[in-house]
Amino acid sequence: MRNAHPHTAKIRRRRIIYFELGLILALSSMLWAFNLNFEPGIDLRPTESDPFDKEFDSLIIVNIEEEIMKQEALKSQPAPIPEDLFKQVDDETPIPTLKDKPVETLTTSDLIDLANNGLFDEITPTEEIDPIILVPGVSPQFPGGEAAMMLYIRKNIKYPPLAKENNIQGQVVISFVVEKDGSLSNIKIEKAPPYGLGEEAKRVIESMPRWTPGEQNFHPVRVRMNIPIKFRLD
Repeated sequence: MRNAHPHTAKIRRRRIIYFELGLILALSSMLWAFNLNFEPGIDLRPTESDPFDKEFDSLIIVNIEEEIMKQEALKSQPAPIPEDLFKQVDDETPIPTLKDKPVETLTTSDLIDLANNGLFDEITPTEEIDPIILVPGVSPQFPGGEAAMMLYIRKNIKYPPLAKENNIQGQVVISFVVEKDGSLSNIKIEKAPPYGLGEEAKRVIESMPRWTPGEQNFHPVRVRMNIPIKFRLD
């Protein structure tokens, strides 16, 4: 009994498959029937508008056409000519001519004055300022070299009394420009302690003689220099 015939087992499997297919077809038919019965209807036919709306629209169009016709009629009418536009002139009334007044001629200077009208001053050519070089090919030099410059500063500088009384020491940095002729310009105190140390160092730099100017490509140029000066009390 346990070992069934192979043909009988195959029939049973096919019976289950046929049952499942029939069930699927039945459910599909039911779903299609529901969709067919409850599908919303859409009326695509044009609906007639309210007769009052038609009459109202026609009235608006008529009114617009009448207004346009009125405006065109007003535009087509010629403008009235004022009565005092043309006046009768007596034959004895003198008519002024160009001969009654002499014509003035303008010279070139008059035209320039009219164009200027006193608003602008005369343009004068400006002198070109040579640039200041920071690192030249040949640096400027104090007469006699750096050792002579240090000796000059030591001989001419004086310790400010107020700074000496307050025991003020420190370093002063003076900047200046050596011009192409060797003179010094733009002398400034860049860094200095208080009580007149910077002013004293600036005074000594201003009293220096002309330097040998710096050069760039074998031509003298303006060069900016910085000199540190130390003030120290023994």
